[in-house]
Amino acid sequence: MSKTSRDIRKKKSMAERKDRVSRLGSIVSVEQNNNHKSDLLLVVKFDTGVELQFSHRQDCCEHVWLEDGLDELTELAGNGLIALEASRVDLSNTPQSSDSLYVATFYKFKTTGGYATLRFEGESNGYYGVEVEAHLVSESGNKSIQLNL
Repeated sequence: MSKTSRDIRKKKSMAERKDRVSRLGSIVSVEQNNNHKSDLLLVVKFDTGVELQFSHRQDCCEHVWLEDGLDELTELAGNGLIALEASRVDLSNTPQSSDSLYVATFYKFKTTGGYATLRFEGESNGYYGVEVEAHLVSESGNKSIQLNL
């Protein structure tokens, strides 16, 4: 397969994902879950009835939390979602890292009213993962799409 064919398929795939995200509608509310025993960290609700749920399966010897971006995303309520990007950065060998594994997971929201970036952080002894996953959940409660990094 030529590089051009791969590039065209990649652009088409990115355009399809962007279209899927834009059909989520406008942000209605952003709710942080402060129950530390729950895997659910944050829920973004849309006017179409769909929810975008951010979660992490909590285990022993690790901790994951929302570090930044909640206020900025909450201020964008009422605006339509245009794009959503996910990324992850390994901060294990930085001065702020006290454990074997220290990871930041970012979700960047582009809306009709501006941008907001959620920053989740997690640390563990290196055996447990600390990434945050995003799932679209329909009104009926069915998980439909996991947004991969």
